[in-house]
Amino acid sequence: MIDVEKLVIKPAEKSWSVFVDIHMINHQGNLLDASSLAAVVALHTTKIPKVEPAKEGEKDTILRGNFEKPLPVDHIPITITVGKVGSNLIVDPTLEEEEVLDAKLSIAVREDNTICALQKQGSKELELSDVDKMIEIAIRKSGELRELVKAAIKSV
Repeated sequence: MIDVEKLVIKPAEKSWSVFVDIHMINHQGNLLDASSLAAVVALHTTKIPKVEPAKEGEKDTILRGNFEKPLPVDHIPITITVGKVGSNLIVDPTLEEEEVLDAKLSIAVREDNTICALQKQGSKELELSDVDKMIEIAIRKSGELRELVKAAIKSV
């Protein structure tokens, strides 16, 4: 989601690195989706500090508090988790629902409806037809959620 080439400060020498640390305060289920949403909004609202180039023999100076530009974020990937219990599919499972799931599939979807990440959890296998249904649900729900994320980003 980040254009890493735009993180370069000095080619072949210096670049910014990006870390996302998430600390859970409460777990009521579906940590992956909640964490992903938090990270996406945080990255979209992050700004890069201005760097004053060094004079000969000195180091570059990072002007903290003086932001030059936003983090070069190109996409809003949205992760949707769909769980399966028996023949039923559940979106955004709670902790209680997660405890009885046969399997779940977390699907990260970009704006053009391409999948950029998948993670399957659970002890039971998924039929290909289940995976197809889960992907259809994730594509539909990610579009709905992305609109809310865009509104949140604009309001910050």
